[in-house]
Amino acid sequence: TVCISALSPIIVAIFSNDNYLQAATVMPFIMAGFMMGGFYKIPILLLNYHKRVWFYPFLAIFAFGTNALLNWLLIPIYGMLGSAFASFVGLFLYSTVLQIFSFKYFSKMYSITMIFMYIILFIIIITIILYIVTKDKKLVLKLTGEITILSSMLTIIISIVLSYMIK
Repeated sequence: TVCISALSPIIVAIFSNDNYLQAATVMPFIMAGFMMGGFYKIPILLLNYHKRVWFYPFLAIFAFGTNALLNWLLIPIYGMLGSAFASFVGLFLYSTVLQIFSFKYFSKMYSITMIFMYIILFIIIITIILYIVTKDKKLVLKLTGEITILSSMLTIIISIVLSYMIK
């Protein structure tokens, strides 16, 4: 996913014409969103095995609603970049909630690793968005540093809470 996202300008140039070159700016968000879709495949199997499926329709409506609301808000301002980000957020929420519901069936180490991975992925996507939108490298580095510090503190707090919650 990372390689395809990094090579997206080349891939778009090879497989299309100049009319689609801007699609390379949204590929990282779309790729990350579908990568999130892959992350929830294992937890969903475990939840299905334990017959914990009652919340799937509500979660799907929530994720779709968030995606639709963000599309409505972001497309007029950012165009296809706003739509790609909205799709990423919808898939991110769906995958994250499924992971959280499955934590009681996994080890503490898996749960903490998944939280860390989700936070790192979110930081990377936010950094890409900040850079594309602002084009100010100093501002992006400053904000990314602050987001990383807050996310690290959040990871530590969630890890401590999970270590007490999961037996």
